[in-house]
Amino acid sequence: ALTELAEALAASDLVGKVFFCAFSRVDSNGQEDFELLKRAGFISLFFGIESLADEVLLSLSKGITVSEAGDTLKRAHAAGIRTVGSFIFPTPRETEKSMALTLERIRELRGSLDSALVLAAGVYPPTPWGQDPEKYGIKLDEDYLDRVIIYPVKYMLPLREWPPYPL
Repeated sequence: ALTELAEALAASDLVGKVFFCAFSRVDSNGQEDFELLKRAGFISLFFGIESLADEVLLSLSKGITVSEAGDTLKRAHAAGIRTVGSFIFPTPRETEKSMALTLERIRELRGSLDSALVLAAGVYPPTPWGQDPEKYGIKLDEDYLDRVIIYPVKYMLPLREWPPYPL
């Protein structure tokens, strides 16, 4: 769908007048898509990578490998598109080794990964983590749903100043 949108934008009178950012997937774009997106006015793409440890990606059923994530970031960046990678840190059942590996690989991707967004794991009721949290090593507070719905995200403050998260 993003490629179809880019085709329409590239053929419109918006080229050079409006710039776009979008969400994309690591496994859904080739080099020709990134070049088209750039011509259409896309300046940045956000990729939900989650981790740069293959065993974590497998446990999350992401359907991608670390190598594929790196290749996609490099292709997008080579086309002139800024890249943002989103990471869950730590993921449930993550190890010290997998966390260190993700940080090491983020360093290695400098130059292709322009920005990284790091978030805590989101445990939502219809997901496997929300349906069976204990299976994934997640311990939820008894009033988790009530508290998470009104949790005050404070991006302007350092994490150490946020209220304790209910999980």
